[in-house]
Amino acid sequence: MRQFTLRVAEIATFGRQIHVRCDPGPGPLPAPGQVCLALTASPAQPFVRVALYPWVGPLGGLEFFLDPAHPYSTLEPGSLLDVIGPCGRGFNLSPRAAHLLLAASSLERLYPLLYSALERRLAVTVMLPEGARLPDLPPAVEIQCGALTAD
Repeated sequence: MRQFTLRVAEIATFGRQIHVRCDPGPGPLPAPGQVCLALTASPAQPFVRVALYPWVGPLGGLEFFLDPAHPYSTLEPGSLLDVIGPCGRGFNLSPRAAHLLLAASSLERLYPLLYSALERRLAVTVMLPEGARLPDLPPAVEIQCGALTAD
């Protein structure tokens, strides 16, 4: 775990999510399942670090999605993030894996795993509870909605 600075390079909306891409920085690269704790000069969160779930994008920088209600949803290109991380234990998919099934009520924390699986060309299926807000995902991702039970 290290402390480092990221510079926001690009902000875009992706469906109902805000996609943030940062310039490649000096920090360590997180594995899926790891969190980074960020702090910015934004007046909305002056003293509290906020959890972000980044992944390494195709240009080598860290990328993450934010919900519009997230305290950092008003970030702008050029903003600086003081980051501590990666924190927690990440995990790697088995090299023999061919399909990833994600069953969740929300995908905000699972995007790093989802995009890591797509990068490895795995088939990805997302199961969401009936009535859940459907996320905007790449066309390669299969989305199933229905009752999530212990079975």
